[in-house]
This record gives sequence, structure tokens and C-alpha cells, in this order.
Amino acid sequence: MSAIQALISMGLTLQADGDRIIVSGLNSCTAGEAEYALRLAKAKKDEIVQELLSSSKALEELLNIMHHTPGITLFFHSLKPVPTFSLQINEQTQPNSVVVLKANSLFLKATDAIHFNAEKLARDLRPSMFEWPVSATHKRATAQMIHCYKRAKQWIEPHRQDLINAGWNHAQLYGTSKMHPPFGWGIAWSPLWGSASAPFLTLEGFIEWKIQTTNGVSIQTMRPK
Repeated sequence: MSAIQALISMGLTLQADGDRIIVSGLNSCTAGEAEYALRLAKAKKDEIVQELLSSSKALEELLNIMHHTPGITLFFHSLKPVPTFSLQINEQTQPNSVVVLKANSLFLKATDAIHFNAEKLARDLRPSMFEWPVSATHKRATAQMIHCYKRAKQWIEPHRQDLINAGWNHAQLYGTSKMHPPFGWGIAWSPLWGSASAPFLTLEGFIEWKIQTTNGVSIQTMRPK
């Protein structure tokens, strides 16, 4: 077992900062475990820094391949108590193609970087990669907002690839905030989803509602930032 894997098994998070190592999560360890972890990190510092940098570079290359090859997906099965994830290839992508073989090789090298950045990756990559809790997400999520979220998800998921291609990301679609809605909240929480009519996706990637009012038809448009 490598030094990084030993520290991961203790529930710790590592980050390379130049030639230094930042170790997080020591407060969840016993005094003896924390002392052992720090001694190990100090003794294996050069090895750990090199592995972290190599893993981060592999992740960067993997994400670049995924960006240009829609059939390759980094899928998060869970985040707690530890992140579990896999690289998934859809049926339309040739399993033995050069790009798939390269992606699989990079995935194996990038597992440490994926592990340490799992929550950010799961939120940022694509909306359907991970199912985020709804009612428990925020105290500010009212019953009406949760109802709209569920309706929004039914429409967003079938359109997710077109939305991603148009510039939408997870935060813009499903994000939450400590501020009062709508500031910082994704469009899935918008009261527009409670209207009788479903929206449609324009050629520009905008989401538009046509809402009948007493004065005629009102068009409400949402655009990616």
C-alpha cells in the first residue's frame, strides 16, 4: 500500500501545495493516528507530492477527453462515507478504440485526484452524474421549491446533454445557496416550473416558457451564465 493509500484509509485528504503537503481531516483521528499520519506524510513527502501532481495531471487529461467524447462518463455512485466512482463507456462508443483505452489508463492514474476532488467533480461535471438530496439540501428550500425541483428534474434530465453543450453546468441547473432564493440558486428551484405549461429548449440553448396571461402570452427566458 502506498503512503497516499494509507492516509486515505484513515479518512484523510491530501493536497499538494508546491513542495508542501496539506493534510486535512486530522481532527477525526485519535492523537496516535494523527501523529502517525504526520510522520508518514513527512517521511514520504517527495513521493506523495509527485504522486499527487501526476494524478492531478492525469485527471486534467481525462476531463479533456471526456469533454470531446460524450460517450465517456465519470460516474459517482456515492460520496459518503467514502467516494465511489467508475468510468463508464456507453454502447455507442467502441470499447477498444484508442481514445477509450487512453481514458481507461488515465482513469487508473487519476483515482487519487478524483477521490480528493469528488464532491466538486460530482457537482460540476453533469447534472445526472449524482443524485443530490432535495428536501435536506437547505433549510431555505420550501415545499413549493421542492415541488418545482422535482418537476424541473423530469424535464432537465432528458435535455441534459443539449443543456451542457449550450453552456449550462450543474450549479446553474441544480445549485443551492446560503442566500435567500433566487440568489445563487439553480433554475430547477424556480417557481416557473410550477406553471401549467412545460418549457421548450431554443436552438441557442435557452429555456423558454410561454405563459398565458390576461394580457396575452408572456415569454419567460432563462440563459446560461
